[in-house]
Amino acid sequence: MKKKVIISIVAILLVVCVVAGAITVMNFRKPKKDNENLMPLSEKVKIGDYVSYNAGEGNTYTSLESKNGKKDQTFTTTGNEKWRVLSIEDDGSINLISESPIRTDDGKAYLIDGAKGYANAQSELNNISKIYASGQNGVSARSMNYEDIIKLIGIDKISEVYGVDFSEYQTEEEEIEKAFEILAKQNGTQNNVNYGTEFEITNSENGYIPDKESAYGYSKKNDYKFTDSYIYFTYTQRNNLLSEDLCSLLYGTENQMTGWIATPYQKALVERNIDSDTTYVEYGIYFTILDLNNYTNCNISPYQIYFSNNQLPSSGSDSGCGIRPVVTISNNTHYISGEGTLESPYEIDGEVKEKTDFSQNETTENILSNSDNINNVNNENISNASNVVNETENNLVSENNVSKENISNKENMEDDLYEGTLKVGNYSLKYGTYKTTTAQFTDDRGVVDYEITITLRNDGKYVLKSSDNEILKDSSGTYEILDNVNGLTNVIKLSDDLFYTVTANNSFSLPAGSGAVFNYTGK
Repeated sequence: MKKKVIISIVAILLVVCVVAGAITVMNFRKPKKDNENLMPLSEKVKIGDYVSYNAGEGNTYTSLESKNGKKDQTFTTTGNEKWRVLSIEDDGSINLISESPIRTDDGKAYLIDGAKGYANAQSELNNISKIYASGQNGVSARSMNYEDIIKLIGIDKISEVYGVDFSEYQTEEEEIEKAFEILAKQNGTQNNVNYGTEFEITNSENGYIPDKESAYGYSKKNDYKFTDSYIYFTYTQRNNLLSEDLCSLLYGTENQMTGWIATPYQKALVERNIDSDTTYVEYGIYFTILDLNNYTNCNISPYQIYFSNNQLPSSGSDSGCGIRPVVTISNNTHYISGEGTLESPYEIDGEVKEKTDFSQNETTENILSNSDNINNVNNENISNASNVVNETENNLVSENNVSKENISNKENMEDDLYEGTLKVGNYSLKYGTYKTTTAQFTDDRGVVDYEITITLRNDGKYVLKSSDNEILKDSSGTYEILDNVNGLTNVIKLSDDLFYTVTANNSFSLPAGSGAVFNYTGK
């Protein structure tokens, strides 16, 4: 009996061991959860590496004319966008930036215009960028800004190049604020000495303030104070701030495709008169310029959008830029494979979220500012908006003799600026853009072909663009119509003392028989 009991116990123990062994084998063979054997991506990547982040397909946002001041413009994710590492946070999350500026769905640059455009520029650039946050482990997204550039350059590098000691500053915010001042006042022929200076506008005619709450995008103020925050140019490689590799990260990889920077500025414009000084404000935003042929020409530049005397820049607003989204992905993102190059980007884990129309997430505030949707709000808001419109119109009519029709209809205002003809001698030119290809002999490069574009407006202003700024720099200003300049008739004189003779309807040429004829290309 005792022997049978012993045998039974042994048999039970054998069964237990077999079951335990089977469970062990099963657990050994079971795939690990939560990628616990994978390397965190933050331990693998470095600045500039390519990451195969999938932003998802079909996420969309439409920037309305009531926000950008120009026209409705739509962006939609494709999932094929390329991404590079811009920065790595202390907590292991990673900021990715699009390889190059991203265009609208119809392949165009994003346009910003006037008071509405300036008032909403920063928020709209961020709103567009948010559609790219729905990808693998995406946490958030926003537009690139000037702080990203300063962080990419590095405080130590700025200290080294400009000989400034940052040790007295206790926080990163203080260091960045000081870096802004250094870049604004860098040595150069056109450095901005007014950066950080407070100015006051006492004349209401120069007190048009961009205001996103207003139906027109602006309000008027007396005794308006503001602080100058204008940076003229930042040449990142010419000033030894960035290597060529980091320049390609900052500016992108498509030649001359520029990108908006979601950092606005205000610049004091002071006109010196015999009796007094008149101050008004230039409102603008920054953008990047890429020159793949010579990285020393790449720079961060200011872009005029609106003036506090209720004027638009003479250059118009048809030269837009692309969008540079910055996407933050989770510190729980893991490296799977790849080498971090364009040909073999780092593959990562994570799921893509369902597609979203981000345009539907507009707040009531946004809807109120959209004149197309104004009928969808309650009567009280309609009444308030109407009062604002009427008050603004009355002020403009009484002070500036501007018709209500032109105030209430932006299209009419644009037509007034561009339609019609310009009488020069026996010829009539249309207001708009003239373009030619010409050539000039240079000592170092021989004969160089380059293109000139001149835009004439019937408010007496022009803008000139040159494809080769070493020969002829871009310029803007006013023009005069003259009929006798050293024997030449039918002459247009630009304020930078360049002269052009009209040769036929819709065209004009350089003087002295140079052979370059400017042909009208439309407004």
